[in-house]
Amino acid sequence: MATAAEADPWKGWEDAPKLIDDVERCAELRTFQFEDCDDDLQFISDLTFRLLGVEGSSISSMEEDQQTVFALTTRQTQWKKTQYPRKMPCSWTILRPKMTIVEDCENDAMWSKHPSVKLNYMKMYCGVPLTTSKGHNIGSFCLWDVQPRKVTETEETFLRYMGSLCVKLLEIHRIRRASLSHSWGKSETKDWPSMTRRRVETSTLAEALSELMLRNLQNEQNRGGSIESSIEYYARAIQFLEIRGMLNQEEFAQKLTENGGPVSMTLLWKIYKANLSSHDFEMTPQ
Repeated sequence: MATAAEADPWKGWEDAPKLIDDVERCAELRTFQFEDCDDDLQFISDLTFRLLGVEGSSISSMEEDQQTVFALTTRQTQWKKTQYPRKMPCSWTILRPKMTIVEDCENDAMWSKHPSVKLNYMKMYCGVPLTTSKGHNIGSFCLWDVQPRKVTETEETFLRYMGSLCVKLLEIHRIRRASLSHSWGKSETKDWPSMTRRRVETSTLAEALSELMLRNLQNEQNRGGSIESSIEYYARAIQFLEIRGMLNQEEFAQKLTENGGPVSMTLLWKIYKANLSSHDFEMTPQ
């Protein structure tokens, strides 16, 4: 947030109000351990940062009196993986059942007065509440930029799916912990999709993801840069999402085939080759 040199940047800015069921919400929050899936949450943040080309992306839990950032990808040095007071935009995101989008914070009656906007750290904000199967918003998946910008329908679709994936991962790890505590050392299941009641319409994400990836690859190519490393990254990302039950590679391949361009075919070939290699999913943002 604000640097230490800036005196009391939160002065005059009240905490976000609490939900009527905040006690129950926080009780369920304590049944999760975000640390269980740190790497996966960081991957989602990295992929979002890369695909949407924003200033930053993060995934946080929202406790009674503070926000804890568990995944963070940003160009800005003032943001850290740490705790913040419940004065951040994400504190308001959890008050709503759907995505919060503020395309131009400086011209928004409420957010123009927020310290992050006044200090030029944020001019656009988009937050997705992390809603559990029980209906509690336990945290936020958000992105921001230093310039006003619109969020397209395709980008909204991608963000909704990634928010759903965040909760799916948390719920799966909660199930795994409960299972292991009663299994007395028995081997754990690797069948990710079967470990949660959450089901997704994979074709919708396939369409959105193919559009965003091809858009980025085409932009890189137009700038005269090499797209090889990006294609490699996206191919591995497709594997990651399929293993976690969010994507069907055949549907994604069909979307690429429908596009028919050389970039589409190169990405399709890279996905095929990635399927033949080992399943090592360490993601490094560029």
